[in-house]
Amino acid sequence: MDLSQKAKKAKLKEAGLIRMLIAGYHPPEAPSDEFHDDMNGLLDAAEKFYSLAEKTTDSEMKELLKTAYAELRVLRMRIQQKYLTGERVSTNWR
Repeated sequence: MDLSQKAKKAKLKEAGLIRMLIAGYHPPEAPSDEFHDDMNGLLDAAEKFYSLAEKTTDSEMKELLKTAYAELRVLRMRIQQKYLTGERVSTNWR
């Protein structure tokens, strides 16, 4: 597979693909649109927790909802890193 085909599958420009390779990452193929829809759904759920936290007057419930919001945001970030960054590979240049 040539450089342009690999970049296209990863939905990157050739320069972006080369930068990732130099940084030691093997970029994966880009996930489907369904992946991005699911990630947006996760963000929407987190935002609803935050909105509920802002509306409640119960301080304990407010703290629980804000914690849930923060944890969903962290989970979303970790999922993105796992599926979009790619795996680290050895870059022993000779």
